[in-house]
Amino acid sequence: MFYLTFHGGSGKDSQNNIHIYNNDGSEASPSKLLPQGNPDLSELRGFGFLNNGLMVVNGYKDYSQLLQYTETGTPPAWQYSQTWASPAINSVDHPFDFAFDGSGNCYLSSQDTGVVTILSAPAKPGNVPSALTQNGVPNTAYLQGTFVASNSNDLPNIPANASVAVAQPLGLGVEVEKGKMANSVRGLAYSNGALLVADEVAGMVKAYSVASGSLLAAVTGLDSPVHLLIQASTSTLYVSTKQGVMQVALPAEITFTSPLNATPYITSKMMSDAGAKSVAGMCFGPDPSSGSTTMFVADRTGNAVYYVSGGALKAFLTKLKDNPEFLVYQD
Repeated sequence: MFYLTFHGGSGKDSQNNIHIYNNDGSEASPSKLLPQGNPDLSELRGFGFLNNGLMVVNGYKDYSQLLQYTETGTPPAWQYSQTWASPAINSVDHPFDFAFDGSGNCYLSSQDTGVVTILSAPAKPGNVPSALTQNGVPNTAYLQGTFVASNSNDLPNIPANASVAVAQPLGLGVEVEKGKMANSVRGLAYSNGALLVADEVAGMVKAYSVASGSLLAAVTGLDSPVHLLIQASTSTLYVSTKQGVMQVALPAEITFTSPLNATPYITSKMMSDAGAKSVAGMCFGPDPSSGSTTMFVADRTGNAVYYVSGGALKAFLTKLKDNPEFLVYQD
């Protein structure tokens, strides 16, 4: 089945849940995965089915949570278990995506603080890495649990004197418009000892060592990278951008000596030919016609989901009520 989150919020067409679709594109029954209320859900973003349950980002600014659910077996099949992150950790504000490393540490990107937070356990921020403190800067100079810092400490939602700015390329880019955050850190993924981070403003996907927080490598020249997806079977990273979807072969060891080069996977021509307006969340699932594995991609602006078939994009879900964000396939 396919699982999809939407922009959500308080509008009349806002979809504030994880919605479920069958392999043929029909709406499943029940069509919503999570119970609504306690906690309230709004603007759900990144989510995933993991060994420790279902994790989902509750991205609404007034909530700003990373929630964990456990399976019950009866609809609604998942029940709230615990909160991994909230604004009680001051680096968490308007979260977007998360990833776990091989040691069980969790990383959470927050758009309004422009940083990536490390969590060593639920509600427990981890240590600031040595890459940020090696010049004598104390842990307390950063927002709690900062793993990747922003290149600005003059942001609307950051407490005064609570964070230090870290220059590019180690720090993450931000854009502020009319006193509000416009663009900043987005998607996350983990691969072979490296945390991959979409720096939307810098036009880069950066790879950081989970051991030290140092910058290992970067994919450059991207037009507003947002969503990240790793296909483990091929060791390939896929990045949604304004250009379309780009692909990057990931080496067994990510270093600056092995450049990470992006090539087109879903091109702007494929998008225009299909009538797709943008690309957002991605997943791999069965082609509705052949059953072979192919990529599905959400069209956030066009309120649709497409899949790759025969070198072209074909419509899968259309006329969705809200803007689709993250997309996951699960047998």
